[in-house]
Amino acid sequence: MNDLEHDELSLLKARDTQARVLLIDDQLIVAEAFRRMFAAVDGIDIHYCRDPAQAIEQARSYQPTVILQDLVMPGIDGLQLLDLFRADSVTSSVPIIVLSTKEDPKIKSEAFALGASDYLVKFPDKIEVLARIRAHSRSYLAQQQRDEAHRTLAKLKVELERKNGELEALSCRDGLTGILNRRGFDEYLSKEWLRAIREGRELGLLLVDIDCFKTYNDNYGHQGGDECLRRVAYTLGSGLKRPSDVVGRYGGEEFGVILPDTALDGG
Repeated sequence: MNDLEHDELSLLKARDTQARVLLIDDQLIVAEAFRRMFAAVDGIDIHYCRDPAQAIEQARSYQPTVILQDLVMPGIDGLQLLDLFRADSVTSSVPIIVLSTKEDPKIKSEAFALGASDYLVKFPDKIEVLARIRAHSRSYLAQQQRDEAHRTLAKLKVELERKNGELEALSCRDGLTGILNRRGFDEYLSKEWLRAIREGRELGLLLVDIDCFKTYNDNYGHQGGDECLRRVAYTLGSGLKRPSDVVGRYGGEEFGVILPDTALDGG
């Protein structure tokens, strides 16, 4: 790993653990107070949004781990903005700390009912607000990591099932001719046999053997014999008319053809 890659990895790790705070308040003095509060604190980055009408858009762009928002703002009521955050797919699970000028049980109850994660009266003690921001941020990031792990596991499960399906299909195929091998042939015959008994239907079965194959193989070698087997398999397969009809290599130069719903006269 070169120095550039190392620096990029370090930045990504730092972003994964850093608390990113989106502050939404129409008063510049409040923003400045929080900026000074966080100025000398490691691990916390703050982004200020003065216009609540732009809060959702800026949250989508900034991707905060914690939102600090005032309750009383022009244009959009703080409780209304809280409801909008919870309705948005990007911000629905981001912790939101509501800021208020007074300790009002009714307002606090409404805020929590709409999905607030915490409630602070301005101006909170520095130690207290930092502790709450870090706690909410850690909890949110941990949940994001768990969700990502679950998504990754789900994708891996789907991929594993697909691979297992491919392996299962390959295990039932003859490597030389590409048609069903003895195992696949027997499984399909057993399934169709039981279905024919259950539904009272006919089941056609053909067994085909290549005459004098050993002599042919001795004269033209194994490559010539293999090519002969492939051509016979192709000829038998190309003569099938329905998806339910199958051909398999029963063993050596022996082939089988299964024809569901087919009587002795071919009807």
